[in-house]
Amino acid sequence: METLKKTTMLLLIVPVILSMLLVVGCGNKAAFAPLPYLPPKYYACTQVDPQALVNAYYVGNVDITSVRARYDGVIFVFKDVLVNNRTFIGMNEGFILVDQIRCYLTNPENMNGFKSGDKIDVVGRNAGQTSYFIPGLTFKDCFVLPAGQIALPATPGAVPGTFGPAY
Repeated sequence: METLKKTTMLLLIVPVILSMLLVVGCGNKAAFAPLPYLPPKYYACTQVDPQALVNAYYVGNVDITSVRARYDGVIFVFKDVLVNNRTFIGMNEGFILVDQIRCYLTNPENMNGFKSGDKIDVVGRNAGQTSYFIPGLTFKDCFVLPAGQIALPATPGAVPGTFGPAY
């Protein structure tokens, strides 16, 4: 009878201990963080360095009509962007700054989880120049993701898009 009580007690205690270990070990928010939603067309974006894109519009003798036709409306991704205090300058107007590019966010609250020193990926649609005289671009419908959380560009069976300015 005593052996039966010990065996029963052991069988009850082991699952309790295992479940406690599971909850503590997997209680990390990152383990349960869902992937952010991106529209399907955003997965076929083109990776670009922000300064290279700005230069395509403003540096040298550019045919601005050709540049606009080539790059306006295209979905680009900026990878591993270092967040700093300047990034947040336009948050009250719904945008973040990535170098000389204003990225208007679809959900500005997504930036609440980031602070200076973090790295992010920013993907959005190029809406063109902010001014003819002061170098800068505007991006619309932008999404901010923790750097590397989603593999972008992610065109199945294709080599990811790369950017090389053409004049």
